[in-house]
Amino acid sequence: MEINNARYDGEIKQFAEKFSQDSFFAKHQVFSKTDGKSMNDVSFALSVVITVMLTYFNLEKEFESFLHHYNNEFEDKQRLETEFQEVFRFINECRLPDDCRAWRKSDLFTLLVEIHRSLFKEENNVKPIEVGKRLLQFYDLVNKSAKANEEIGAEHGRIQEYYKAAIQGTQSRSNRIKRGKIIQDVINGDFEFDKKEK
Repeated sequence: MEINNARYDGEIKQFAEKFSQDSFFAKHQVFSKTDGKSMNDVSFALSVVITVMLTYFNLEKEFESFLHHYNNEFEDKQRLETEFQEVFRFINECRLPDDCRAWRKSDLFTLLVEIHRSLFKEENNVKPIEVGKRLLQFYDLVNKSAKANEEIGAEHGRIQEYYKAAIQGTQSRSNRIKRGKIIQDVINGDFEFDKKEK
């Protein structure tokens, strides 16, 4: 990102900077001072924006092509700004506590992309309070999996699958896809919390 920053300072880059500085991230203490200095916050924002426009991708593979293509003009910025403000509002209304793992970067990345997908691509009629309850239940199971992964893994393979994809190779396309499918099911109420895998 630092190399790309030296080469590009156009429309999409400025959009990502503004995105990363939204009060939503400060409120939930997502980025550290180190993130700001190393531009991890802008990198995170650009990853979310490109994923919403394209699909899940590996690491920062698409950064340069998007920074180049949308350097002079970024015609989707007004629409995306409006949509992301709605995504931020929706997640805030889920009322997830401050200690929820949703505020960890890899988890939040997936949540932002999948809430956007649900609201604007699939146009699902989901309610934030109901989604929040399901997310809290899910993240609680993931945290339990982190503490006693053999037990939780035996009970529910998808919990274990998400946990592994959230801590190992978090920026790989395959793990982003895994997390995305699972979180989308949680958002839509299709995740089977009581499932026992044999």
